[in-house]
Amino acid sequence: MAEKKKIAIAFGGYSTEHDVSVLTGLQILEAIDSTLYEVFPVYVAQNGCWYVGDALLNRKNYPLSAETKKSLKLVQIHIGANDEENRLSSKPHFVVSGKKGLFAKKPEIIEFDFFLPAFHGTIGEDGAMQGLLEVAGIPYLGFRVLGAACYMNKGFAKTVFRDKGIPHLKAEVVNRPVTDGFIDVKVLLNGRDIQYPVCVKPCNLGSSVGVSFAKNEEELCAGILKVFKLDSAAIVEPKIENLVEYNIAVTSAFGETRTSAIERPMRKDEFLDFKLSWLLLLKVKVWQEQLEI
Repeated sequence: MAEKKKIAIAFGGYSTEHDVSVLTGLQILEAIDSTLYEVFPVYVAQNGCWYVGDALLNRKNYPLSAETKKSLKLVQIHIGANDEENRLSSKPHFVVSGKKGLFAKKPEIIEFDFFLPAFHGTIGEDGAMQGLLEVAGIPYLGFRVLGAACYMNKGFAKTVFRDKGIPHLKAEVVNRPVTDGFIDVKVLLNGRDIQYPVCVKPCNLGSSVGVSFAKNEEELCAGILKVFKLDSAAIVEPKIENLVEYNIAVTSAFGETRTSAIERPMRKDEFLDFKLSWLLLLKVKVWQEQLEI
């Protein structure tokens, strides 16, 4: 029997979407077929620390208490090659933080074959994490650096859609001024053709964080100021009435385009709140197929 691939499921991160990323990571850990793959959680705290350990599998442990952290291992992702004499492993691996110095023991490592990022938002989805993995030579799932950077920025993505002839909603991008003082949003909106009602959202975030609707200029200004607390730019789009939303994943692994099952998120409010959305469950099957090497 072939040895099972060991997959690091990484979640958490620095962004405002940290909490939904934790849910996503735990759902993937529960859904992946353990008879085919060996998986383990990697939690990236909002302060930048990386942890591994079984306590991360229990969602009741979040946010992590000081006591829970004692049962975990603090790790660093290994970047770059070691010299042949002191080589720790030929596989991708984490190095467990420990004592350093003349009498320190050889560092403990945790090997794996594949990195599955379940991050949402800044650092995780915008090409930064992908760049780190590329530098480290670690196989991973999802967008490459260019694709992640391009499509995380909704304003720039629309220019790509326009150039490729892909239908999309027209939008106005409002950049946050470089100032510590008062921001007059009405001045930023001067000369823009905005037809109400509109949807206002961060240009570089997701999961409904910071999203609002506006039916007049006053509400639009308030929505943009809300976005400016979270992101460097706001994007303003026409509100589509009676919108029905569907989620679908697409992969072109091994030269064949495949799609996941179609998911229709259920919602009670005017727009889908990420706190009520169980993300990615129907997409895991496609990911598993992509991992079969």
